[in-house]
Amino acid sequence: MLGMQALFEGMAVAVFDCLGRAARNPLRVDILRCVKVDEARHTAVGVLPMRRVVQEASEEERAGLEDFDFEILATLNANQNLDMLRVSGSRYGIDPDTIVQVALSLPEWPELNNKIFMHTAVLNLSRLELITERTEGLYRQRGIIYGDRFGHAIDPDVAAAF
Repeated sequence: MLGMQALFEGMAVAVFDCLGRAARNPLRVDILRCVKVDEARHTAVGVLPMRRVVQEASEEERAGLEDFDFEILATLNANQNLDMLRVSGSRYGIDPDTIVQVALSLPEWPELNNKIFMHTAVLNLSRLELITERTEGLYRQRGIIYGDRFGHAIDPDVAAAF
């Protein structure tokens, strides 16, 4: 539940929200909003029962859940950068590993990178108290969390799902 609903479905909410904001065709905007709302419901299906699981977990189990979450999002973060470049980079003579290293070294990288994560997935983990002082710094180093502790106000469609 934690990986699929709270993290992956949460990321999907963010992706569909970004696509909807960029869309100019009213029908496309409506369709993307419907998909986003559906993904938000899937997220709620996972997050709501996880509250009890986390509350009843031992300190060691909570730390394990927190580490699991971080590893999943860190892996998604790394792969989103490399996979896209590996697919298209060779056509243009671009070395994906070099580009990723340059991007990661930019001072503004965390600000540019965090929006998909901070939209819903990080907020879900925050609500579940699965981002603590122990892991928050790791999220920030990877550019998954940036700025205000947990970012933006909750999306109204996501709030309605809960």
